[in-house]
Amino acid sequence: MVHWIHYLETNPEVKTFDFTSECDWDGDHLWVVDVILSNGTRINHQVGRGAEENGELIALQKGSWKDQASRLENRVFTDDDLQPFVKSSLHWLKAIGFAAALRNYEYPHQALILLEYFKQYKNGNLGQILKDLNVCEHEPAVILGLVARLAIKGHIQLDLADGSFGYRTRWIWSVKEY
Repeated sequence: MVHWIHYLETNPEVKTFDFTSECDWDGDHLWVVDVILSNGTRINHQVGRGAEENGELIALQKGSWKDQASRLENRVFTDDDLQPFVKSSLHWLKAIGFAAALRNYEYPHQALILLEYFKQYKNGNLGQILKDLNVCEHEPAVILGLVARLAIKGHIQLDLADGSFGYRTRWIWSVKEY
């Protein structure tokens, strides 16, 4: 779950991903994820116990998809890679839930209002956004879902290191202007 949240779902560089295989060798469980970055680069993520054996990729040695995987850039994720992001990943779950609730809706007018707000103020907290945008005029759940969606896309950064997604969550505009 930490890999999915931190390295895939909330990484604005990731365009798409697909879980391609699940393997179990001698009690070691391994998942393989085909990741496509926004620049078109494909990376093979290998996650789980048994992902690394003496520094070599087990999946490339033992898997039936050895030829396909060997043509991709490979990245192995061990517990050491995931441990630092456990807490913040759990905090992201609520934000991802708000974004997922809007999955089939675009809300272009509200998204543009939010982008202009972010550009103007550069940083703040979610409670201030809701106050400034007048919750009577804009549904708070929609605004929070769009904030989460825009954070996932990389327009803003949310500070979820020490707290869950809520009114006190700090945000920072992260789009570089030229």
